[in-house]
Amino acid sequence: MQPINPQFNDCSNFIASQIFPLGFERCHRAPNTMNELHTWCNIMGRMAIWDGDYTHTCFADSETWLQFRAWHDWIHQRFDCEFSLPGEHKACHIQAAQLMRLYGRGEDVRDMIALMFCEILSKLEYIVENGSGVEDGHAYTAAEWHNWKDYAQNILDNQGITDVDAIKFAEKAYDYRAEFGPKVPLPKV
Repeated sequence: MQPINPQFNDCSNFIASQIFPLGFERCHRAPNTMNELHTWCNIMGRMAIWDGDYTHTCFADSETWLQFRAWHDWIHQRFDCEFSLPGEHKACHIQAAQLMRLYGRGEDVRDMIALMFCEILSKLEYIVENGSGVEDGHAYTAAEWHNWKDYAQNILDNQGITDVDAIKFAEKAYDYRAEFGPKVPLPKV
């Protein structure tokens, strides 16, 4: 199995290495609430990531998935993004802003943002709608991530690159998607 976007693998590994130059804890049972995550980070001084095998993700590599999760969960902890659909939405928008700050606003960044939103939000929305996750996460993301390109382009065109810009944009975008449904294209906000 090959990664869907090798450049996104490289970016995720690089960003995580910058946030966690000394690594993070791999745990059989990592925190799964914001309170647990904050407590763990305050006591241990490190991020905790579940050490399960994630080879069936867009990354097709469990090590890269862990690096991406460390980056993503750091966003949750740093910006107090709840482990919920709105919190995941906010965390993804902050990650999108960070990708834009580092790599610009080209098609390659649009594709990474679309892939990230599909990997996180589309799969979470699937769980909410169906009560369980997809059987083959890699195949699901490979088939679905193109549906997020217009949304990602809207982010590139309209969202600022600061974390505060991302939070404001995410709140408007989430409210719109909650009202009109996740499949409805986001208007320019």
